[in-house]
Amino acid sequence: MNDKSNSMYFWRVIFTYIIALHHLRNAYGIGVGWYIAVDFFAILAGFLLCTHADRHTDESIWLYAQKRFKQFVPIVFISVVFRLLIDNHYNHIPLNKYIPQLFASIPEYLLLNGYGICPGINGVDWFLQSLVIPSFFILWLFKRNREFTTQIFAPITAWIFLSALFHRFGYAEGFIPQRINAEGFISWPGIRIFAELCLGVFCYKLTQTISQKYSNKYRIIDTLLFIMVILMSFYHGKTRNDYIYILILGLGIAFAFANNSQNKILNHKYIKYLSSISLYIYLNHYIFRTILRNTFPSYSIEVVSLYLIIITLFSAALHYCYEIIPQKIKHIQN
Repeated sequence: MNDKSNSMYFWRVIFTYIIALHHLRNAYGIGVGWYIAVDFFAILAGFLLCTHADRHTDESIWLYAQKRFKQFVPIVFISVVFRLLIDNHYNHIPLNKYIPQLFASIPEYLLLNGYGICPGINGVDWFLQSLVIPSFFILWLFKRNREFTTQIFAPITAWIFLSALFHRFGYAEGFIPQRINAEGFISWPGIRIFAELCLGVFCYKLTQTISQKYSNKYRIIDTLLFIMVILMSFYHGKTRNDYIYILILGLGIAFAFANNSQNKILNHKYIKYLSSISLYIYLNHYIFRTILRNTFPSYSIEVVSLYLIIITLFSAALHYCYEIIPQKIKHIQN
C-alpha cells in the first residue's frame, strides 16, 4: 500500500481551493455546499495518522505532539494577527486595542480553543483547534492496539458520532449551529472532527484490503467519487445527503491510497508545491475574503480570479518565510 498517494496531491489542492471559494461565495450571500471539503481533510487526517504511526514506530506521543505544535502554532498565530488587523481596520478599532485582543486569544493560537475557551478570531482555524487533541488520543490507541482501533473502535465511534450529529442538525455543516456546546466542554464541531478522524482510521484498514484484492484494477474510481461529491454538494447544499457524501469521501481516500499507478499530471511538481502550501491557503483565505467583500460590491469572475491569485501568492510567501528560509539557514550553519 502507498503511504503517499500520487493523486492525493491533486485532490488536496482542489479541496483547499473549494473551501476557499465556499467562503468567498458565502461573503456575497451565495449559498453553496462546498463546506464538505472540511470533511475531506478531517478524514484524510485520520488516515495519515495511521501512515505516520507506521513510519515512526518508535516515536512517542509526546514527541509527536511537540512536532505538531511546532508546526502549527506559528502559522496559526500569524493568521490570527492578520485577521485581527484586517477586522479592526474595517471596524475602525484603534491600535491600542490590539494587544488585549491578542492576549485574550492565546488559547486560539496555542491550538487549545477547540472547546470555545475564547472567542475565535480566525473563523477557519476551528478545524485545527478541534483536530489536534483528538489526534493524540487516536494515535496513542492505534499504537497500543492496531486491530482493535481500525476494526472496532474507529468504525463504531464514527457511526455513533455521525449519527448523533445528523440526528441533532440534519446535516454536517460545521458553523454557527454546531458551535453550541452539547454538554459542558463537548462541542459539536469537536464531535464532527473526532468522528471523521475515526472514519479516516477505518479507511486506512479498508485501503489495505483494497490493495491486497484489487491493486490497480479500479484506477479511476477515486477520481469519479471525488468529482461526484464536488458536483452533488454544489447542487444540493445542506441536506441529509451530507452523510452519504462523507462516506463517499472516505471511500475515495481509501481507493486513492490503494492506487499505485503513476500520473504525470496529478503528480506534477506544481501540483505538489500547491499541496505543500495548502495549509497556508486554508488558514489565510478568510482574510482576503473580507478584503474583497469590502472592496468589490458584487461577485464576479474577476473577483474570483483575483481572490485565487492573491491567496496563492500570499500563502507561497508565508511558506517561503516559515519553511524555506529556515532550511537555508540551517544548511548554511551545517
